[in-house]
Amino acid sequence: MNSIVVPDASTAGPGPFTAVRDGYHEVCQILSGRATIVGQDGTTQEVGPGSTLVMPAGRQGEWRVHETVRKTYVTTRL
Repeated sequence: MNSIVVPDASTAGPGPFTAVRDGYHEVCQILSGRATIVGQDGTTQEVGPGSTLVMPAGRQGEWRVHETVRKTYVTTRL
């Protein structure tokens, strides 16, 4: 049976970090802040307040946080 995790919120300060979704899917909504998300293929996506992201299991990319990002999210394990 898949498990679903619903945390309150998550915060990431300015700077880059690598995100890997191993074994779970994530849906998140940006509450505040701004970032650029760079996919493995080099595509970029600008996100800010109100942006909703669906990140499937196995997705890897880099977040370049410009202003501290606060997000709420749900994950489901495979």
